Amino acid sequence: MSRFASAAEVEGTRNDALATRGIYRYSRNPQYLGYVVALGGAAVGRRSLTAAGLTAAIAGAYALWVPVEEHQVEVLYGEDYRRYVREVRRWWGRRL
Repeated sequence: MSRFASAAEVEGTRNDALATRGIYRYSRNPQYLGYVVALGGAAVGRRSLTAAGLTAAIAGAYALWVPVEEHQVEVLYGEDYRRYVREVRRWWGRRL
């Protein structure tokens, strides 16, 4: 939570350093992953095919958006980000 201590951080206008600690050691996109897991869990809990379909649509939108966002981050952080990509998977897990 301390990583997002200001509105500028949440809006993406503050870019002091690449976040690679905490949950970011295991996922380059923990926020998107968390949203999909939470929505999927709610869909299962409610036994709702509509909610499951919406969850799949949101996951698809993230799958299309994340590469665009990652390109912007690579431009911003360069080799630090490329090293991070080699170490941490997009959705979950560390590379060996």
